[in-house]
Amino acid sequence: MRVQVLSLPDEQVNGNYVNRFALVVDEHPEVPDADARKQVAEDWTEFAREIGGKGAFVTPARVEVVEDTATAGMVTEIVRQLDELIGRRINEHTAARTDVHYHAQAPNLTEHLRTLGERARRRREL
Repeated sequence: MRVQVLSLPDEQVNGNYVNRFALVVDEHPEVPDADARKQVAEDWTEFAREIGGKGAFVTPARVEVVEDTATAGMVTEIVRQLDELIGRRINEHTAARTDVHYHAQAPNLTEHLRTLGERARRRREL
């Protein structure tokens, strides 16, 4: 899964021009249930709006955003908020399930998520 920033035309708000963007979340794992797909899209859209974006586009396909005009500060803030969001979701999920355990050898959240993704892919392949 990748998160990219798609620059949108500036928008005038109260006489000031505001830089606008949308998040493009591609290579997202397939979500077979329609209600779950809707929830995933709503979660990403809510996140995008929380960080000043207009919305989000979530797809299992690979999408290349050609124009890359995001500033380093914007990317840093998006990554920080994304890390918080993922951490909250994992904590909520873990609290709801008693059969989830963490790998002691996973050094950080990113590595842990990669490990969980690999497990899910292996289960789908079986």
